[in-house]
Amino acid sequence: MSLFTIITVNLNNLSGLRKTKKSIDDQTVKTFEWIVIDGLSTDGSVEMLQNCQDVSWISEKDGGIYDAMNKGLHKSSGTYLIFLNSGDCFANSTVLEMVSKKIGHYEKLRGKLPDLVYGDSIENYYGDGESKFLYKKARNVDLIWYSMITRHQSIFFLGSRLNDLTYNTDRLIAADYEFIVRFYQKGITSLKVEYPISECLLGGISCVQWPILVREENEIRKEFLNLSFLKRTMIYLIQKLIVYLQVKHRTLYSLLYTVMSRLYVKIIDWCI
Repeated sequence: MSLFTIITVNLNNLSGLRKTKKSIDDQTVKTFEWIVIDGLSTDGSVEMLQNCQDVSWISEKDGGIYDAMNKGLHKSSGTYLIFLNSGDCFANSTVLEMVSKKIGHYEKLRGKLPDLVYGDSIENYYGDGESKFLYKKARNVDLIWYSMITRHQSIFFLGSRLNDLTYNTDRLIAADYEFIVRFYQKGITSLKVEYPISECLLGGISCVQWPILVREENEIRKEFLNLSFLKRTMIYLIQKLIVYLQVKHRTLYSLLYTVMSRLYVKIIDWCI
């Protein structure tokens, strides 16, 4: 059994798939399996996969990204699994090596594997006519009530603890948040590493349809976390501002992100 399963969902993103593949190929340790779930691409992605070695893949119609991610879950056989979708990449070539050492050290000290391993992320965005990068520190897992603790591309899940947990395909955007909230409610153990796991492009459907993202996350807090109306409302309004800045004023967002996110969490936690 491989230590890691890397799951990639792809649809007509050949250049992104190549980028993800290179990032995976560059890893200094090879204790992983790579699974690609393709949604019947017509841009050459299938032909590329046909010529790849050491990849398990399917290309078939699916019901959207979360349905495709569930297919990846079902095919996974590694001890830990991580989603690195087409266009995403590891932050550097030693990520899997460093994470495997951290897991081994944790197991030696505690006699068991951590259920969740996660770290920081790097967001790549376009602003002021050039490509820029925003370093995003991961939050403590106990702050899951506020929002995602990090990008889902920077989270490793212990497969044996997932059981029948799958992504809610009725969610348009926030199924990844619901997934980790439900996983957290299992009473999990976690290991936070102090370095970046992934580099991701800022954009996509969550930015285009950001009001839906904020609304769905608010619904999840009510349904699964049982937060008070006042606390949910404060988070909802704050996140609307943050996501608006993220989408409409990315340069300003990058300057204010660290201060805003940490300050707002402390204010909400202190006031309520």
